[in-house]
Amino acid sequence: QSVLVFGRTIPLTESLSIDLAYEHAQTLGSERSSSDSSRDAASFGWEYLYPRIAELSGLLEVRLDHGSLREPRQEPCVGDDVMGTDLCRSRVGSIGDREQIVWLNRANIRISKDVSLQARYDLIFTENTTLDIRESEDSQASLGLAYRPITHNRINILTQYTHLSELAPHHYNLTLRRHEESHVFSFSPIIELPFGFQIVEKIAWRNLLLDEAELAIVENNLVLLINRLNYHIFAQWDISAEYRFLHQTLTQDWKRGILLEVSYLFENHIRLGVGFNFTSFAEDELGDFDRDASGVFFRVVGQY
Repeated sequence: QSVLVFGRTIPLTESLSIDLAYEHAQTLGSERSSSDSSRDAASFGWEYLYPRIAELSGLLEVRLDHGSLREPRQEPCVGDDVMGTDLCRSRVGSIGDREQIVWLNRANIRISKDVSLQARYDLIFTENTTLDIRESEDSQASLGLAYRPITHNRINILTQYTHLSELAPHHYNLTLRRHEESHVFSFSPIIELPFGFQIVEKIAWRNLLLDEAELAIVENNLVLLINRLNYHIFAQWDISAEYRFLHQTLTQDWKRGILLEVSYLFENHIRLGVGFNFTSFAEDELGDFDRDASGVFFRVVGQY
């Protein structure tokens, strides 16, 4: 495999700059391992900074993948098999040519000295030009408000709405579709208490619609509640305990449990934590709640 990349950042004004980049990758495979393939990718990015008022940025990238028309072999894979089949994941993804567009946008606008607005819109879609079909399309749009006072740190409030949409093949059958759509609301206050204690709450609701192949549309509502208590042992050390709830209307079940963590604040901007999650689910309302997230974890949090 060989990769060639070059790019350049061009400042246009004191506040505006653009980025240009190009990448070429070439993969040569043996007859038994995989087919030959190549990728050409070109990107254009921009960033606008208005001190203490606005930060705006965007990226548009076009990727052209050239794959072989050789069909995947019906033989066992080495550590990368698709569940329930003998097809290799990498070989399924190498049939034919593809065009992919990645569009990313970010905005951080300060409404007042204590309130800021964050917005995000990402769109990624992939076309198989050999088969003349759209293989996948993913989008994420979010809008959030943050209340973080300058004069005191007694209370901070974060709230956000996110729309997720994912269109993908149904179990690697390119003629059938699996469409998943979610609306997610979250509210999280952070309250400083006397004697070194801090309370962090999270209330999140997610409405999920799943339209899979020729099956009936499935709707699921998830409610996530997290109650977290932090204790500042020293200026840079915290110990924390969480009690979590997760309810799903589709299965009508409640999951609950605790999480314990010890964290260290490094240079006032980075918090490193290690702990154990006694529950089976994570705290990310945008993630996959079916994944088992229990056990030891390591966390890195950036603060600004």
